[in-house]
Amino acid sequence: MIYGIYALEGLLLFFAGIEDVRKREIRVIYIVAMALVACYGCMVRQDHSWYGALGGLFIGVCMFGISIISGEQIGKGDGLVIAALGILCGVRNTLGIVCFASLFMVPIAFVVILLKRGKKRIRLPFLPALFLGYSMTFLLGGMS
Repeated sequence: MIYGIYALEGLLLFFAGIEDVRKREIRVIYIVAMALVACYGCMVRQDHSWYGALGGLFIGVCMFGISIISGEQIGKGDGLVIAALGILCGVRNTLGIVCFASLFMVPIAFVVILLKRGKKRIRLPFLPALFLGYSMTFLLGGMS
């Protein structure tokens, strides 16, 4: 049952990532759907603590706050998606997802910066990297 919830959350993240690449924004419907699936998954999982869910939510809320403070250098939608993932995955897995996503973005950002010399304000979609981080965390056995 829980693997179906993880798959649904991953599918929503995948389609939201496609939209992030195409339009550089995430529709609210994806964020709400991911949050609802995450809350349901949190209720279904018997080994999942509410402290872990609140910790994961806190990571996303911090990202949302950083987005506001930085003038949306990190998208607000990215923070909200991380919050939804945090509810489902807990604090440790959410940190793993964000770390993997950041590691995936480093070489991409490096290449983009080299190819677009002089333009400092380059906006890269982060949700595809979050999807890869989510997948890697799942495949490495972080979420069970």
